[in-house]
Amino acid sequence: MKAYQTKNKSASGIGGLGVAMVMALVLVLLNLMLNFSSSMHHFASYYLSSPLTRILFNFLFFWILALLIIAYRKWRMTSARERELEAIISGIGLDALLVINKDRTITICNDAVKRIFGWGRDEVIGNKTDQLYSDRRKHPDRPREIYEALEHDGYHYGLATGKHQDGSRLPLEIITGTLKDVGGAVLLIRDISERVAMEAERARLEERAEQAKRLESLGMLAGGIAHDFRNILTVVRGHAELALRRQTGDTQLLNSMKEIMKGSDRAQDLCQNLLAFAGRAPRDIHPVDIARVCVDITEMIRVKYPESVIFEYEFFEGLPEVGVDEVQMGQVIMNLVCNAADAMGGEGGKVRILTGRQHCDSLFFKDV
Repeated sequence: MKAYQTKNKSASGIGGLGVAMVMALVLVLLNLMLNFSSSMHHFASYYLSSPLTRILFNFLFFWILALLIIAYRKWRMTSARERELEAIISGIGLDALLVINKDRTITICNDAVKRIFGWGRDEVIGNKTDQLYSDRRKHPDRPREIYEALEHDGYHYGLATGKHQDGSRLPLEIITGTLKDVGGAVLLIRDISERVAMEAERARLEERAEQAKRLESLGMLAGGIAHDFRNILTVVRGHAELALRRQTGDTQLLNSMKEIMKGSDRAQDLCQNLLAFAGRAPRDIHPVDIARVCVDITEMIRVKYPESVIFEYEFFEGLPEVGVDEVQMGQVIMNLVCNAADAMGGEGGKVRILTGRQHCDSLFFKDV
């Protein structure tokens, strides 16, 4: 930036002092000619002795002096404006401000480029804007998008990918304004990494809220289905109980009726699970024999797997009952057993179901 300012000061100084310097040079040459040339001295003495000539000569002298004073004051005002501009640009601390010429060479920048891109001002000035960011066009298929926007509207807004000195990438927001007098442009660059992260977090929260609404709707549907299905099961179980009471001789039919009773009981448990999922069923916490629940669940799902899948039990003797919701605990055990059996595929294998007792202290849970 210092190099740029020095160049501008020199140009403004030459433009303001040009005429005055030429006139001063004429006076110096005239003085030399009068002092060192006798013929010219006699010539000037003859013609400069008249009052009119003296008046014109004095007028010329004071006119040149006035031009020198005016040019000096303009130079001082230009220098003050440049210092003021530098202070304004340097005072923009959050956003990077760049001034570029027609070929996108950076001529002025503030200290924010160091905070955003990691490059110092001396490392940026004189280089192309490609050093800091990639293409900021909204429509990649329009190569003159930015130029057309500047010519039509006088500004352009776009998003770009910034290039940090350490090689990382960051999202940028760039507003470009045209400088018609000098044929360049001014760029206001903002790092929007925090905004992008907040938008992503907001989208994630909105997705979770939408998912919660879907689950709530699904819960209401599941609750309604569970109520209707439980009414149907009540009819089935009632008729099965009547048939079981009247049946006395056919052992095979008697066993089938018992299986219907067991299936209806399990279906009632599933309905209870649906109601619990819908939040419309209270938890029934009571002492439960975990080994019995494991056997009941396994025997019920055994029929869905081939004979190559073998279920084995290994229960801890004297295991005390635990206070749980039997329906929910049965669902957990079913999920574990089914996952183990499904993982075998069609090859088959053994699913071992074990129970035991473990003393769990704070160190145990810390390692889990």
